[in-house]
Amino acid sequence: VHCLVVDLPPGGAGAVVHADRIEVASFAARSAGVRSGMSIREATYLCPDLLCLPRDPDREARAFSAVIDAFDSVAAGVECVRPGLARCRVRGPARWHGSEEAAASALVSAIEEAVGVECFVGIADGPVASLAAAREGRIVPCEDNQSFLGCIPLRDAMWAVPAVMTDRAADTLDLLQGLGINTCADFLALGRGRVCERFGDVARDLTLRLGQGGLVSQTLRIDVEDAGGGQRTRTWCGCDLSAPDDVALRVRWTLAGWTSGVEGPSGAVTCIRLTACDPRAGQSMTALWGRSD
Repeated sequence: VHCLVVDLPPGGAGAVVHADRIEVASFAARSAGVRSGMSIREATYLCPDLLCLPRDPDREARAFSAVIDAFDSVAAGVECVRPGLARCRVRGPARWHGSEEAAASALVSAIEEAVGVECFVGIADGPVASLAAAREGRIVPCEDNQSFLGCIPLRDAMWAVPAVMTDRAADTLDLLQGLGINTCADFLALGRGRVCERFGDVARDLTLRLGQGGLVSQTLRIDVEDAGGGQRTRTWCGCDLSAPDDVALRVRWTLAGWTSGVEGPSGAVTCIRLTACDPRAGQSMTALWGRSD
């Protein structure tokens, strides 16, 4: 929003938009109820004077360059994550300025003096926690970092996922939320082993076994059990079990349907069993329209 200030009257209600959604809103717009992720139609209903401006990445980068220059005057090793967000290790600046608080204050002053904009500074261990701390303008002691990180919604950590994995991570996030796993603490409590078992290569394993046996199948049975003794079984036909994504999609639909039903799971999911119900010799489910022996 600040990089577009030339187009926005002083104190005006403005927002950066993309794909008919609000990405960032000015203070005046937020005061009227406009929020990130809101549709433009809803935002303009809440704030009729809202000026919607399209994303301009080049302009954002140019405007943020002055902020980085100011950051460089306070700390060494500054890394720009994206226009609007930068970070560095705090040990050096804290030693130079006498404390973490003094370093943060110096950074705020340097940027305000250089570009006339107040920045938000946060200190915590790791990229996800430090960004959350910056949004709250706080310093999180090392001993409190784990509990602070645990309270952060998983959706707020999505920015740290590599771009090539965003779609896959978003699907997993929807599934996790359907299972009641909403925060980083909920996710960490599952443990690495369980996460890899449930959301790793289980679907690929079934596909690999069928392929190694020279088999194809169109019917998939999914059996799910929870810690409270509850069970759920769904049989899907018309699936291509040679495609792991097709298998994973059916698993996700099964779990989503169970958790949204009247009689949902009585505890955490402990077992997911996949069964190819009609395996038969073959190499491709699309031989009629494709190339196959």
